[in-house]
Amino acid sequence: MRQLHFRALDLTAKYRVKRVQLHKAVFRKPMWVKHPTVIQFDTQNICNAKCIYCNPHGTFIKNRAKLPLKTINNVLQYVKNKGWFINYVPAFMNGDPLLEPRLTTITQMIKSYLRAKVIIFTNGIAYNNRHLLLDKNLDLVNFTVSAATAETYKKVHGVDKFSDALKTIFWFKEHRKLHQRIRLVYILCKENFHELEVWKELFSCFDQNIRPPFDGGEYKPQSRIAEGDKSFETYLRKATQENYPTSLEFSLDTPCACWDSLNISFEGNIMQCMDLPYQFNWGNVDDVDISEVWHKRNQLGLDHEACRQCKMKNPRWKEIFEKYVWN
Repeated sequence: MRQLHFRALDLTAKYRVKRVQLHKAVFRKPMWVKHPTVIQFDTQNICNAKCIYCNPHGTFIKNRAKLPLKTINNVLQYVKNKGWFINYVPAFMNGDPLLEPRLTTITQMIKSYLRAKVIIFTNGIAYNNRHLLLDKNLDLVNFTVSAATAETYKKVHGVDKFSDALKTIFWFKEHRKLHQRIRLVYILCKENFHELEVWKELFSCFDQNIRPPFDGGEYKPQSRIAEGDKSFETYLRKATQENYPTSLEFSLDTPCACWDSLNISFEGNIMQCMDLPYQFNWGNVDDVDISEVWHKRNQLGLDHEACRQCKMKNPRWKEIFEKYVWN
């Protein structure tokens, strides 16, 4: 039986949702048509794991670098001056935030400019850096642990650090601030789907999120997921039904799950999508106008070469663009 657990207060959740709904009711168009509602930065692309489904250790990243604080500041200042409503900021895209010594500085910048909800995803294995999680500007910490045993953890995450991840998670559970929420994330793949039920029980005291793997055709990350494995595909649909119900998939008013997000790479480029290679970008934020890029991106839609093979897009994406953008 699933245990009851404390949910941290999120006093602005209803306000954010209502504001997005109000915008659509007044202007007859979703907010993403005008501007992004999510911002994601590649503040640094260094990770201490080698997950089989993740971008940093595929063909996506060739160089290692850090996004200058000045660039982050310029983007946030631009967004604030435009008066855009940013719902939340998952601040770190391809690197692990516990390896980012500038974490508290960046979250403070986000809050001071936008007052948006700040979210991070981490594997949690940098136990010695766990104090960074107590940053008062962090609202939600997602721990990605896609295994229930040390053996499978090493196979999926590429490192033998299962115990370190558990230590960090349960330490943070005991020491987090009142407003901070914790969520455990499980990226379901062929190598770990047999442990999902055990994982659910192991982390029954936390909010849980089960996600299917990203599949972008020839552009997909370095994953060893076997296509055509019917037993896995059946379990995938069953396991993720709660998070991605079929009825919701066809009713979402956005062309894809990533479309409302402005994604800035570690080089300062505006990326087409946070889940696709860096070569697909719209230029550097220091050289182009973000509003103009956003307009061009909407006009092109999912006809972009990087999006054509992606299987994560809404089946109604053409209809959505025709309704809100192309007409």
